[in-house]
Amino acid sequence: MAIWALLAAVQGGCRPRQFSRERVEQALASRDRSPDAVVARLLAYFWALDSGDKGMADSLLRDALDCCPPKAPRLRSRLVVEAAYFSAYHLHNGEQAVAWFKQRQEQTYTVRDLRAAAAISQAFGRDELAAALARRALAILAKMMPTRGEIQMEMEWLQQLLAESLGVVDQEGTGGAPSEADIAQTSINKA
Repeated sequence: MAIWALLAAVQGGCRPRQFSRERVEQALASRDRSPDAVVARLLAYFWALDSGDKGMADSLLRDALDCCPPKAPRLRSRLVVEAAYFSAYHLHNGEQAVAWFKQRQEQTYTVRDLRAAAAISQAFGRDELAAALARRALAILAKMMPTRGEIQMEMEWLQQLLAESLGVVDQEGTGGAPSEADIAQTSINKA
């Protein structure tokens, strides 16, 4: 099955942009609403976005959100975090991003959550907080296996966010990464 080949490739160090178009199309062949079909759409979204095709990435992410079964709340939560990031960073729509982010169901903040929160903070002009959140996520990623393709992709996206945020704030940054309480006080939870 093509989806398992894509997952194995990512685990083996292949970045999503290195997926073959044929393999991605094979993974997308199933048009059902199963969790596997939704994961295939999510992997295709990563492939498109990592390849620089924002229009296709947007379409694939919307398709994944539309097809996600109600009995897969963790998968849905992952998708809404991606929608929050994409809305904030690529569409520059902070309000929409906040609406997506509020739908996440996890109680802890993953690297993806921190990336989305950084993008949202940046969308609202809170560059100092965006930089702190990106730094925090990068510190977590530094402890992971950097040979995995998804980790390489996450690191690059976070480094881009950090660099853009540092272009606005001073080079000293914020004096440390925020705690969970700091994140909760951002516009993400206040909007």
